[in-house]
Amino acid sequence: MKTTILLLTFVITATLLNAQIYSGKIGKYPVYLELEPASENGELYGRYFYNSSCVDLPIEGKKTGGKLTLYAGSFFKEQDQKEKFNLTLKGNSLNGTWTYNGKSLKVSLKATNEKTVSNSFKTNPFVKENNFFTGYENIRSSMASFMALDSFVNLKNGIQLQWYKEKHWNSYLFRVSKGLPDATMKWANQYLESEQLGDFCDRGSCGSGEYNEFSSDVTDYFVNADFLSANILTSYYCGGAHPDFGSRKPILDLKNLRELNTEDILQFEGVTDRNTGTEYNENWLTYRDENYAQSVLKMMKAAYPDEFTTSENEEDCNYDDPSVWSLSDVMITEDGLLFGAYFYRAARMCDDPEWAILSYSELSEYLNPAYKAALLNIEKQ
Repeated sequence: MKTTILLLTFVITATLLNAQIYSGKIGKYPVYLELEPASENGELYGRYFYNSSCVDLPIEGKKTGGKLTLYAGSFFKEQDQKEKFNLTLKGNSLNGTWTYNGKSLKVSLKATNEKTVSNSFKTNPFVKENNFFTGYENIRSSMASFMALDSFVNLKNGIQLQWYKEKHWNSYLFRVSKGLPDATMKWANQYLESEQLGDFCDRGSCGSGEYNEFSSDVTDYFVNADFLSANILTSYYCGGAHPDFGSRKPILDLKNLRELNTEDILQFEGVTDRNTGTEYNENWLTYRDENYAQSVLKMMKAAYPDEFTTSENEEDCNYDDPSVWSLSDVMITEDGLLFGAYFYRAARMCDDPEWAILSYSELSEYLNPAYKAALLNIEKQ
């Protein structure tokens, strides 16, 4: 799955195991609604989404006996809480009214078991172990639908890429449609499907509001008979103090059907596997801070001296700070490895400079011998 963890600040945290899910309609519009158990003083929290969008609307309110009064909107801005539910709980049913700006609609909901919802994505081995298939999220993820765009096809190094759009929002990602063995295409496409499904679920959890936004864009990609690599930029505002963005750079080994990370490709002195023990273990962090970042910085300064000129302007990007290179990953391109840079939030515009490419020849002595010949061969194509 994703090689870069996006630290999204979601309005709703992970679903409680004993939360109740309801399905039904608000007026003529199908919805799913989840409520956590009421607190001792009757406080209620939850979320719901319309099937037409699959994007969360947070709800909160009070439960008094069998009566529920709920408000939908932003937990951060009380003035945004304009939708109101007046509901009665009787057995497994919630019935009542929804009002907004003077308009009123009938609400009719029944308790549902998410395990009865069929989810075709469960056959995808890349997503079977994650929370897309737990409770409320299982219902949401089952509604994702990826449609092939017949007019949006690319040919790269003899390999045909067919682009797909998720029907609920403008999320685009390609699949491999020709040019590789069938088993390789199936494996790669399952991976790509899992990436797009992850964006769909993250978009839904981000929530809906006047200022909320979530977008995911493929800014660059590479594919040949050996590798598939991409740079996927995600921008989001899900409530909280500031909007943010980040990128992930998946690399697939198409010969051995393996997902690779930067350490599989590039190995400076003292290289440590990031996945030994915990995902971000201490030895790996030390290697990245000391050996990796310093080596990348030294080579970048030699290749692009003009990008490292000193300036008194605080708004300029300080690429001379080794820490901005320490936790970034690489992407395979036709010209070499593209290195990401990662800045603090206020300087995030400096992330992932387009110029930060080192050729495979320059990196030759540090390339993993298992992939060195295939990477150097890219320069010859």
